[in-house]
Amino acid sequence: MTVLALMLALGLLAPSRAAPPAPTVTGPRTSERTRVTYVFHARAARAFRCAVDRPALRRCRRRITLTLARGAHVLRVRAVDAHGRQSAVTTVRVRILEPRAPEIQVGSEPLNVIAAGDSVWTENYGDGTVSILDVASESAKTVDVGGQPGGITFGAGSVWVSDLGGGPLTRLDLSGHVLARIPIGGAGAGVAVAGGTVYVADYTGGLVRVNAVTNAVLGRTALAGQPEAVAVGFGRVWVTNSNGTVSTLDPASGRVDAGAIQIGADADDVSIGSDGVWAVALYGQTLARIDPATRQVVTRVRTPGQASGVLADGDSVWVSNYDLGTVSRFSLAGRRLHTYRVGAEPRSLAAAGGAIWVANQASRSVSHITP
Repeated sequence: MTVLALMLALGLLAPSRAAPPAPTVTGPRTSERTRVTYVFHARAARAFRCAVDRPALRRCRRRITLTLARGAHVLRVRAVDAHGRQSAVTTVRVRILEPRAPEIQVGSEPLNVIAAGDSVWTENYGDGTVSILDVASESAKTVDVGGQPGGITFGAGSVWVSDLGGGPLTRLDLSGHVLARIPIGGAGAGVAVAGGTVYVADYTGGLVRVNAVTNAVLGRTALAGQPEAVAVGFGRVWVTNSNGTVSTLDPASGRVDAGAIQIGADADDVSIGSDGVWAVALYGQTLARIDPATRQVVTRVRTPGQASGVLADGDSVWVSNYDLGTVSRFSLAGRRLHTYRVGAEPRSLAAAGGAIWVANQASRSVSHITP
């Protein structure tokens, strides 16, 4: 008889009654695939009991393959040894992700995306170009415009590109040919066209008006707070400012209405909807609807991330979440309907060809979402 056996026989050494350790679980915690596999490991385990999204554990194999719906899930696992002793429960949180929307590569650091004719355009701040995407073939060509493009819009039959580096406002035809370069001074950011006038936000502190027929500068209005984005609708020009406000101006004279509208830290973008004006605040993580008659915020919604771009399109409002790489779709009442994964650092949005297009600054791409 061995010494160990003798000690057990004499009762000097009792057999271990310790339960097996909590199992370790290998397998994805996040996945774009709905079918996922997990393997359980635990010393001295003879069997395992597990459950997904329910309290009762049932006997399961060491290796399991699950088919999970998109969203968050909880996998719970317990080990059982040969004597029926049970371990503590290991809890694994699993998220099945929305597939990332398809992307088309463009130039460096696209900030804005617009629909122009049958194409989608971006201005690319990082390399002084614009990219023209054919919606049907999803192919892109790049045109050099120079400088540091800061804004882009389509109107009066032309594409207009501003320059954050202090260069001119560039006017192009739909083939990408430069028609004119218009000195406007300042740092050109957001651009909008309405009623034969081009409106350019000057990030150094103003709004410039340009005649879309003659290319002549009509005037400049001083604005505080580093103007960024511009939209025209409901008889006013709407300008977002880095100081967290939206300014409104008379489209013809450029006269500023008294009292800027408070949105949230770093008001980044603005869009004209059917029943109001929608604006977002990047650091304030806010989506706001402004009543155009009273100029008061009537809806205020917390966004999932840093809200960089906004697009009111039909019965939905789309918001890009800059820090999360996602786009959220809201109802006009402000209820979040769905969130889509896109490229890194998404900014502005546009609607074209039955899809929503998103400029992704860090991915050098444009994503297209088919609702």
